[in-house]
Amino acid sequence: MRNSAESTQRRARLAEIYYETKRFKEVAETESKRAETLEASYQKLQEQTDILANAVYLDALTGLYNRKYLDSRFKALTSEKRPYSIAMLDVDHFKSINDNFSHMIGDRVLSAIGTILRSQLRITDQAIRFGGEEFVVLFAGAPRGAADLCERLRSAIERWDWSEICNGLHVTISIGVAGTLSAKSPNEILAIADQNLYTAKKTGRNRVVA
Repeated sequence: MRNSAESTQRRARLAEIYYETKRFKEVAETESKRAETLEASYQKLQEQTDILANAVYLDALTGLYNRKYLDSRFKALTSEKRPYSIAMLDVDHFKSINDNFSHMIGDRVLSAIGTILRSQLRITDQAIRFGGEEFVVLFAGAPRGAADLCERLRSAIERWDWSEICNGLHVTISIGVAGTLSAKSPNEILAIADQNLYTAKKTGRNRVVA
C-alpha cells in the first residue's frame, strides 16, 4: 500500500511537471510570437524613420536633394581634400514659361529637369534643387571634366521632347561652373559658379561658362 501510494504520488508529480512544462512551453511560444511581432514593428518603425529622415533632404517636386542637404554637404566639403566642382544651373526664361503656359506646366518642367539630371549624372555626382528654377550639381573632380558633363546636361535638356508636356514648349538652361582650383571653401566656389552663370545668361543663355 505504501509502494502504491508512493507510485501514485510520483505519477501525480509527473503529471504536475508535465502540466507545468506544457504551460511554460505555451507561455514561451506566446512570448516568442510577441517578440517577433515587436521585432517586425521595430523594423517597420525604423524603415519609416529612415524614410522621414531622407525626406528632410529631398525636394518633393523634383525628387532631387534640397537646400538643406546642400548645407550639410558644404560642412563636409569644408574638410574635403580631393578636388571637386560646383555647377549652378538656371532655366532660361522660366518666368515666360509660367506666364505663357501656366505655373502647372512650369512645375512639370522642373520635375522633368530633375529626371534628366538623375539620368545624366554619374553615381559620384549629386543634384540639388537650390530654389525656384535654380539647381546646383556637385561634381567629383576638376572643373574641366565637370564642364564637359555640364555641356552634356545642357544638350540633353535642349534636345528633350518638351512637346510631351505642352505643344510649343521649348526649354534650355544656362550653367556656370567653378571648382577647387578657383577657391578653397564651398561657398566661395558656389559664388564663382554663380558669377559664371550670370556671364552665361548675359552672353546669350543656353551655354556653359567655366
